[in-house]
Amino acid sequence: MNRTKLLLAMIVLLCSGISLCIPHRSVMQQEQFTSNCGTARVMCKLDPNGNQVCFVQVPCIKTEGWDTLNQVSFWRRIMRLSPDSALVNTSSSRHILGSIRMNDYLRLSPEARDSFKQLWRIQCSVASDEKIFITVGKNWFYNPQLIAPRIKRAVELFDSMGVDPFLAQSVLLIESPVGNLKSESGAYGQFQLMKGVARQFGLKVDAHLDERADFDKSAVAAARLFKEICIPYSAKMLEELGYPYHEQSLWFRLLVMHVYHAGAGNVRGALGFIPDVASGKAMIQSLWSVESGNFRNAAQNYSQLVLASYLEFNHYMMNYGMDYRYLAGTK
Repeated sequence: MNRTKLLLAMIVLLCSGISLCIPHRSVMQQEQFTSNCGTARVMCKLDPNGNQVCFVQVPCIKTEGWDTLNQVSFWRRIMRLSPDSALVNTSSSRHILGSIRMNDYLRLSPEARDSFKQLWRIQCSVASDEKIFITVGKNWFYNPQLIAPRIKRAVELFDSMGVDPFLAQSVLLIESPVGNLKSESGAYGQFQLMKGVARQFGLKVDAHLDERADFDKSAVAAARLFKEICIPYSAKMLEELGYPYHEQSLWFRLLVMHVYHAGAGNVRGALGFIPDVASGKAMIQSLWSVESGNFRNAAQNYSQLVLASYLEFNHYMMNYGMDYRYLAGTK
């Protein structure tokens, strides 16, 4: 099919009303949440193979309404969607306009792709300054069944070092759940550590050996990174800006995750562009749209992915059809 015929076919799809301009129901909330979310509870159960799998439960994700946010719902759909499909969505709120088959989209030239997005912009009355994204499904990557057996060991290592186990679970669920992958930036292993960071925290990385592939050693290095840099620097930034905080608050934990991913300097720069708003949920939601230096799309998405992957993993664990059991010795 040539470009003209393909575009015409897509116009017919648009005009057919299939997956077209899904009504936007805003659930953005700007309440201030500074309450103590409490110590994460580690709960375990047996999987169908008789192996013990664990889950770090943080109830305030639901009690504070994070699970109802548009961005979180969007990423949950992406995590369930196969890579042969994609969602057409707006950048600022991740409002879903519709869907498309990736094979059809990939046949288009760059110019035709721009025309395709413009069709959606016109048909759905999207503002001219709003970016339109085509986000492909990633159920092959966000596979809770593959990472579930690793959670228990990571939780034990983090807990032994006095580091919040929720942070361990969050990294494993979103960074490299399918195994030891290497990112375009050079991060490697299931905790996605950069070479310099890995060496800083005691791992050997050279032409002959890369200990980032060692799960236990990487987990210990990641726990040290959180304990010695991410958590203290997050607290320092908030104190400098005059924001009250509690380290057990969910929004503080999400800020710490942003620092783990983007680095303290990039997060500090992004916070400088946030309007004078209350700390808490409003601050995290503001980070989802701020661009500053290297704090851009991937960094904006990070805590959204933390929340979405938590909810998907919770859904997966609850559907074993077995009762949870508290893991002895955990808080």
